[in-house]
Amino acid sequence: LEGNSNGRANVNQYASYENRWTPENPTNENYRTRGQGPIGFYSSKNLEDGSYLRLKTVSLEYALPSSIVDRLSLNNLTFSLAGQNLLTWTKYTGLDPEVSILNPVLSPGFDFSGYPQARTITFGVRATF
Repeated sequence: LEGNSNGRANVNQYASYENRWTPENPTNENYRTRGQGPIGFYSSKNLEDGSYLRLKTVSLEYALPSSIVDRLSLNNLTFSLAGQNLLTWTKYTGLDPEVSILNPVLSPGFDFSGYPQARTITFGVRATF
C-alpha cells in the first residue's frame, strides 16, 4: 500500500487500511495516510480491549526410575521440556496484546506494530555416569 506508518517507507499495513480516507475515497472508515484523527491526536475510534490471558512459561522434568537407569549403566537419566509463550487468549486484533515498544512511559498501551513474542520450546536430556 502507498502511504507509510509514522513516515517509514515500505511498511505493509493491515488490510483494514485499504479503505482509508483519500481525496478520491472520502469515507470515514479509516483516517488518511499518516493521520491519527483530528490534528494528529489519538482517537478513541481505534480503542480496543487489550485484556489477555497468556500461558507464559511451562517447564516439565522427568527422571527415569532407577530400575531402568541401572540397566543402561547410568547413575541418572532425566528428560526436560520447557515452553514459553505457548498460548494467548485474547480478542485483541493486533499482533500482540503486550504493546508499547516505543517509550512505554509516555505512551502506554499504544500499539506501534511491534513483533509478537516468540514461541519457544526446548528439550533437554541430562545423563550422569
